[in-house]
Amino acid sequence: MVETIQRTEAGVLAATIPFGLLHFQEYGNSWRHAVLIALAGASFGWMRQATGSTRAAAIMHASYNALFFFVLFAQRRELPHMW
Repeated sequence: MVETIQRTEAGVLAATIPFGLLHFQEYGNSWRHAVLIALAGASFGWMRQATGSTRAAAIMHASYNALFFFVLFAQRRELPHMW
């Protein structure tokens, strides 16, 4: 059982790093944002492993995105010009 947990943790970590790096340029090459995204990715991976369901991880990801979307609009400032 310990070996399975170690493999799972290694797999989630191995996916977390590229996930954060793939989002790096989207946030103006900010390492702070890349680390936040990588941690979110680790959480999504953990959810997938813990529940055995990709659906649960997808719902978690959608909720994460929705939170930031609603916070952006709640600020009532102009949206970035890239939109």
